[in-house]
Amino acid sequence: MEALSNAEKIRKSYRELLADGLPHSRQELFSYANRFADAGVRYTDGMLTGALRSLVTNTPDYECMERGTYRKRNREAPPEEAPALANAYIDILRDTLKKAENVISTPFHMLHLSEGEREKLARLEACFCMIAQTLHQIED
Repeated sequence: MEALSNAEKIRKSYRELLADGLPHSRQELFSYANRFADAGVRYTDGMLTGALRSLVTNTPDYECMERGTYRKRNREAPPEEAPALANAYIDILRDTLKKAENVISTPFHMLHLSEGEREKLARLEACFCMIAQTLHQIED
């Protein structure tokens, strides 16, 4: 029998902790995995993050409920109601706008952009405006 890779060992720990179906924070998951690591082994944040990401993205049984909170899905329960799903998407759009506002550029930098780059930025600006308008309409 082949030995498990570190990523497989970490995912195994995550599955054990998440088996209760309750939400668990990223830090809880990291601590749990390190607690049950082989003697003398300490997993790096990169290893722990990568294993968590692959567990959630490659396995339909696990989900990220909100930033930094994970759980095992209850397959017997009815799918989440539409309002919860809509709220999740609204949060994503708000976060997108917030990140876009954090991008800073000087006017002098804009003078040196190619026409193609200026067109891209104009399209992106239109997209952000559309997102803001959509959120405004939804939230009214």
